Amino acid sequence: MLEILLGSSGAEKVLLFIAAHGAGYAREISRSSGMGPYPILRQLDRPDTGGILASRTVGRTRIYAFNPSYPLLNELKRMLDKALSLSPAAEPEAAGEPPHPAAPAEPPIESTRRMTQDELAAYVRERLRRSGS
Repeated sequence: MLEILLGSSGAEKVLLFIAAHGAGYAREISRSSGMGPYPILRQLDRPDTGGILASRTVGRTRIYAFNPSYPLLNELKRMLDKALSLSPAAEPEAAGEPPHPAAPAEPPIESTRRMTQDELAAYVRERLRRSGS
């Protein structure tokens, strides 16, 4: 959905993961997205160098999160939150699974909602399926 704006589906997956979880490291994002760790590292390097992400090292692990001083951070987060809210992760029939029983009505999702690991994985699988990868 955002890969045209962000330049690649890898950049989209990385930024959506960080939007959903607040922070992440390459291997964690790799497992969730189905991409290898080295392509993920390349995708993390560009926004880190450009100031969109900030990183810190904890032990041997580099953790990435949004840079709070990035001037367009609020707009970027709103765009990513909108993409997360439109995620096809809630479409079990599309994945060949039986539909879940109807759940009671819930209040509208706030813009601060974050995807679970399973929702993000389902979203990434659907994006890959639609792109023919």
